[in-house]
Amino acid sequence: MAFLGLNAAAWLPLTGDVWELTELDGYETPIKDGRLNDVVSGDLNHDGRKDLVFLETARNYLDLVIFDGTTS
Repeated sequence: MAFLGLNAAAWLPLTGDVWELTELDGYETPIKDGRLNDVVSGDLNHDGRKDLVFLETARNYLDLVIFDGTTS
């Protein structure tokens, strides 16, 4: 299987190890009628954990999300 991007190409073989993904948490934007288009991650507050920045480009908003590992 091949993937093409603006400045990148990738090849994913259909044989080999199979990964199982587990959902740890969910997130829904508080932006009314918002549609999240992209996400980037980085340690924005220097606590040693990745933070997420969700971009909502139609209304020019961004959401900063921190996963703390606790469950509700």
